[in-house]
Amino acid sequence: VVFGWFGSVHPAFDSFATFRMFFGAALLATVIVLLTYGRWPWVMAGSLVLAVSIVLTIPHLPGMKRGWAVKGAAPLEGKPRLRVAQANILFSVRDHFETIKILRSADPDVILIQELRRDDRTTLAELASTHPHQLDCTEGRWHSVAIASRLPLSGNFETVCPHPGGLGIAQVMLNGQAVNVATFHAWWPWPRNQAY
Repeated sequence: VVFGWFGSVHPAFDSFATFRMFFGAALLATVIVLLTYGRWPWVMAGSLVLAVSIVLTIPHLPGMKRGWAVKGAAPLEGKPRLRVAQANILFSVRDHFETIKILRSADPDVILIQELRRDDRTTLAELASTHPHQLDCTEGRWHSVAIASRLPLSGNFETVCPHPGGLGIAQVMLNGQAVNVATFHAWWPWPRNQAY
């Protein structure tokens, strides 16, 4: 659990951060077992690590808000709004019917997708009826990214799918204004180079 907080020291620690929730659950179970055996120093140490990790993790969980990110936000009255939905659809899942249903229920202008398999032609085809403007970055990679938009893509901007396709960048037109949108799927933190 502790190693995951030191990704800035060495990228190998980012790999531990990926499993922080699982390690935390295992540590909680260990603390409970140690409690039954009266191992108080270990119970206190494990409880302290859990408490600090929970305090540091909660602001980053879905549905939670970081105070500093919300307090200074300017009102958006009279300004165009871009609704974006994002989903990592997990490459090993073959049927994305429920995921597409959830994405559509958010009524987004733009959908950002990660882990789309290159042999999956049904997901983007299914989204084409509501989001016909698409960027498919699945060429040459077994899973990658895509962008589906109900707004037209800008003709003045070259859509980008850098090799090996873990990044897709497009520009959509929102009320005559060009807006860049991007989707990114990282490799494993280390020993891949994404953390450098």
